[in-house]
Amino acid sequence: MAGLATGCSALGGSLRVAWEAPVDSNAGDYGNGAWLVGDILVRSRYDTVTAFDTGTGKRRWEYAPPGQEHVCAVSRSTAGAMVLIARGSMGADAGCSTVVALDLTNGRELWHTPRTPADGGQRWTVPLGGRTTPRPDGQVALLSTEPVVVQLGGTAEGQPGAYLAFGGDGKAVGRIGTTGGYGTLLAHAPALVAVADGRLHIGAEARRRAAHRDRVAAFDLASGSELWLRDVAVAGGLRALDVTGGRVTVLADRGSRQDGLDELRVLGAATGDEKESLDTGVDVDQEKGDLADLRVYENLVIAVRWGRGCGPSRRTRG
Repeated sequence: MAGLATGCSALGGSLRVAWEAPVDSNAGDYGNGAWLVGDILVRSRYDTVTAFDTGTGKRRWEYAPPGQEHVCAVSRSTAGAMVLIARGSMGADAGCSTVVALDLTNGRELWHTPRTPADGGQRWTVPLGGRTTPRPDGQVALLSTEPVVVQLGGTAEGQPGAYLAFGGDGKAVGRIGTTGGYGTLLAHAPALVAVADGRLHIGAEARRRAAHRDRVAAFDLASGSELWLRDVAVAGGLRALDVTGGRVTVLADRGSRQDGLDELRVLGAATGDEKESLDTGVDVDQEKGDLADLRVYENLVIAVRWGRGCGPSRRTRG
């Protein structure tokens, strides 16, 4: 698979290409991630972690695992400008046993295991739902490091799962199931999950009699309780979301347009109240590659894609 990023701006109410980054070679189905730190967009693949300038699309730095090692897994969110990656060999008799803290501002390793508790050593362990140490089978995902939020199961569509939040001492403080009165959480779609400001924001599907709607739900991580729920799209129309600066930006098909083009809806992160809406002029389903993430920087929206035969990274500005 190849990766690309698409950026959009609300300026002028229309979108156009502002820059395009080179197409990558085919990537694997592991080690993929994306983060936005200040004016730097960072994208990871199985073989490299690469940073781009959000204003120009020019490459800032590149990190490659040593020797024949691969990037096996990455944390979905950052702690400041730091992200955790697991690296190692992917052979039958090897494993991805090294955890690295990477500085996203310059691509340098801050530490890697084994170290002391002050710089990467083990602080606590806790069983996940009574399971033994999970195998790297994609069933457990680290969503956040501050606070620690883990997704257990739910990585395949229709599969049950839960989100577990932990305090600094390793004690579980909140649990959010993937099904409830809010409908079915779309836990299998990373682009629809975001942790910010002590809350889990996530897409959900609701089926009420003949009416099927996609919605965004917010939960308090400390208690696991639902905070708000907002219908945002027709069934299957929810594409991706981002939480930045107290605003939830949602890319969705509301079903109100005959041309099938998607809209950007902005909700208040604390209440779910709609702040604004914008026609994008883009039909995401017609774009190549899978939409893997959505990031907002100032007046720009950056969509990250993974897919075989994708075009290059690109941004659009109104």
